[in-house]
Amino acid sequence: MTDILAVNPGSTTTKIALFRDLQVLFEETITHDPEELKKRKQTKLGYATYYIWEDVLRRDNLMDLLQNFITVQVEKERFYDDKKRKFDERVSEALIFPRYHQLDVIRKLLVDVQENHTAQNYLIQHSAGSGKTNSIA
Repeated sequence: MTDILAVNPGSTTTKIALFRDLQVLFEETITHDPEELKKRKQTKLGYATYYIWEDVLRRDNLMDLLQNFITVQVEKERFYDDKKRKFDERVSEALIFPRYHQLDVIRKLLVDVQENHTAQNYLIQHSAGSGKTNSIA
């Protein structure tokens, strides 16, 4: 059995996939926010996607992602099956891979808690559909 993590960074999107043998276990395209791209264009490497190589794909960071951030989300849904004339349950699984802004906000929160030794509440402010639910620490 062979597992392969494939990362294909582009100028406006990054494609990530996880394969086991020939089966696709996870596949996601991350669209980069144009405002964030403008901020990152003036980097020492000259690439807008430098953070993938300098942060996300570092060996220590990959281990942190695997241990603390990549999860399997299991959802159970009850429904009425007309053919069986009874309620049944459907289970679906999704591999959750954090987007960069989610990873970044959790790391910043953890640093602040460690530095300030606080148990205060934090507001995570992202746009609609940006994954706030999965950013909750």
